[in-house]
Amino acid sequence: MLVVLSLALFITGCALAPGGDIDYEAPESESPDLMKIVDIKPITPELIWAQETQEPPVHPVTEELRNELSDYEYTVGVGDVLSIVVYDHPELTIPTGGERSAVEAGNIVRSDGTIFYPFIGRVHVAGKTTEEIRVQLTRGLADFLTEPQIDVFIAAFNSKRFHVTGAVASPGSVPVTNVPLTILDAVNEVGGPTDNAFGMKCIYSVMARKNSSRFSPY
Repeated sequence: MLVVLSLALFITGCALAPGGDIDYEAPESESPDLMKIVDIKPITPELIWAQETQEPPVHPVTEELRNELSDYEYTVGVGDVLSIVVYDHPELTIPTGGERSAVEAGNIVRSDGTIFYPFIGRVHVAGKTTEEIRVQLTRGLADFLTEPQIDVFIAAFNSKRFHVTGAVASPGSVPVTNVPLTILDAVNEVGGPTDNAFGMKCIYSVMARKNSSRFSPY
């Protein structure tokens, strides 16, 4: 009798112990009903054809981008070759002989961003436009020449380049010049995309301006 009573007390104690209750009912699932939020379409030849022949969206050129393209000015950098013409003074225009090309007789922008010009000495030109350089040289030569007439243009664009790699015919680099460059232009310069190129539906124009780049829909 004593053994049976002890066993009964032990079972009762287990039932009254904290945390002893176990809920065996499974909680209801909180997952959303996918049929209500997913638009299911059967994959048919008509659907595939419609997707392959769908025209990409056309992004018109914005007024802001049009203005930036029209206002674009190339800034001179290290390695560029400048051709400087001083009218009525051929000894300053081509000091080493008239048979040399503009590139050969031009002024190379040095690593410190300067060129050397007669009478003036070292002139810092990196980061400036050709018009800014023309004004700077005109002021410098005004102490030696009467009303100097000067023109400046770039004989070789060497300082800035875009590198085009990937699924194109001839991967390589394209120089940045005084004409705004788009990605489409750069891809065409290296032979155009190959047959297995992907992603040609999105074309962006890239314009380098004063040591910065702008990417805009084009």
